[in-house]
This record gives sequence, structure tokens and C-alpha cells, in this order.
Amino acid sequence: MADLVVYDMKGLKQVKKVLFGRAMFGYLDSSSGGKYKYDRKGLIDEVSCFRFSENVIACKGSRDTKAVVDLLREFKIGYEKYRASISNSKFV
Repeated sequence: MADLVVYDMKGLKQVKKVLFGRAMFGYLDSSSGGKYKYDRKGLIDEVSCFRFSENVIACKGSRDTKAVVDLLREFKIGYEKYRASISNSKFV
């Protein structure tokens, strides 16, 4: 069993959307005019979760789900949680 967290960013300013995306999914950072590149990790890299679809995150355990929900609350993003049966091969 897994938890599906469906979130909605309607009404959020673009800056907040970008900051949330970086915090959740990470981003590629560069310096010195693109000479050096750094892969900045997001929350999804640290927990047993993956992006199921555009606004849906699937989490394996309740601790992982809580971490995702806490980040959504921090950015004041509305969400709903559902239980679903997903193949274990999807979780890393």
C-alpha cells in the first residue's frame, strides 16, 4: 500500500511555485557562467516517494508521507491524501 498526495497550487504566486518545486524535486545549479554544474537534491530524493503524475506524489511509508505533507503545509499548498496499491518496484 502507498499514500497518494494530490496537491493544488492554484492561486499561488509563480515565485512560491518555483521555490516549492526546488524544495520538493531539486534543481540543477550552475556557477561561473555555466562552467560548473551542481545537482541540488530535493525532499523527494531523501524519502521513499516518487512523482506519480504532475500534481501527485506517491509515498511508501507514513513517515515519508508526513515529510511531504509538512513541506506542502510550509508553502500553504492545499492537498488531499489517498491510499492506493502500487507495485513495490516503483519505490527505490
